Amino acid sequence: MTVQEIIAEIIGLFGIAATIISYQCKARKHILLWQLFSTTCWMAHFAVLGALSGAALNLVGAMRCIVFAGRGEDTKAGKIADWIGWIPVFIGMSAVATALTWAGWPSILPFAGMILTTFATRASSAAMVRLISLPNDPLWLVYNAISGSLTGVITEVCIICSIIIGMLRHDVGKKNKK
Repeated sequence: MTVQEIIAEIIGLFGIAATIISYQCKARKHILLWQLFSTTCWMAHFAVLGALSGAALNLVGAMRCIVFAGRGEDTKAGKIADWIGWIPVFIGMSAVATALTWAGWPSILPFAGMILTTFATRASSAAMVRLISLPNDPLWLVYNAISGSLTGVITEVCIICSIIIGMLRHDVGKKNKK
C-alpha cells in the first residue's frame, strides 16, 4: 500500500465511524449531522484515491445534508428545506457531478445511490431515512471495490448492519409498542 492509499484509508475510518453512529441516532436531524461529517470524510477519501465520481457525489451529499437537516423546523431554514424542488436539484447536481467525473460504467453506481439517498435524507422521519437508505449500500459497495477502497467496502457492510440494528432499536420496537 502506498502512503497515499494509507492516508485515504485512515480518512475512511473516520467516515466509517460517523456513518455507523448516524444510523444509531434516534432523531432525524442528528442522523443528517453525522452524515454530513461522514460525507465530508468520504469526499476526502475518494479524492485522495483519485475516485473523482465518489468525491464529487459526496460533495453533493454534504450540501444535501446541510439543506435537509433543517427540514420540518418552524424556521426560515426549515421552510427552505421543505421545498419539494430540492429533490430534482440534488439529483441534477449528482448527474452533473457524474458527467464531469465520468470514469466509465462504475460512475453510474454512486449516482444511483445518490438518487436513493436524496429521497432518504428528505424523508420526514428517522425510520424512513433508515429504510430508504438501505438499498443504497450495495451500489456503493461495488463502487468501493472497483475504486480500491477497502474502508469503503467495510463501511457498506457495517452500514447495512447499523441500519438493521437501528431499525430494530428504534423502528420495529416503536411499532410494537403502539
